[in-house]
Amino acid sequence: MSGPGRSIANPAGWYSRATPHPDGANYDIKKDNAVLGLLRNSRVEPEGFSVALFKPNVAVDAMGRVLVLNDRDFDALTKLATLTRELPDTGAFRNQWRVKHDRTDYPIDQLYVSIPSGLRTIGVYGHDGETTTLNPPVGEITDLPTTLNSLVTLAKEGREGFQRGQENTEVTNKARACFADE
Repeated sequence: MSGPGRSIANPAGWYSRATPHPDGANYDIKKDNAVLGLLRNSRVEPEGFSVALFKPNVAVDAMGRVLVLNDRDFDALTKLATLTRELPDTGAFRNQWRVKHDRTDYPIDQLYVSIPSGLRTIGVYGHDGETTTLNPPVGEITDLPTTLNSLVTLAKEGREGFQRGQENTEVTNKARACFADE
């Protein structure tokens, strides 16, 4: 996950290294501390929640667990989120990048990245972490940008162990509210 002049520590496995936050479900979730959120829209889960990151070093996972990330992982995820701000707008609804597949009905992962003026929304239809060909291309870009593919893949670690109907919806709803469309 590096490019010319950019070196980012690889935070793969961040979720397994995260530890429970001492405040647990009582953690005070604040929109002002939001770094990124990944929501999921699918036929089975039309208003799904994957993960949210908050300053300093806090994650809320899909089950509503509040976790503490180490500095290295948090900084790397934050850096990737920052790099996605540089991506061009797609011109599509919710700034959606569409990964080409042989069939339809894939989930949409909706990424929200904090920017000084609010939130930047970036949608990815059909993300599987491997297929990157776009249909349609975004300008001259024919493949899902590496930074976006990597960030969505890494953010999906927050879904590990997810059991629909068993999540702490009080916590996930609070986190999700930080990324409501403005």
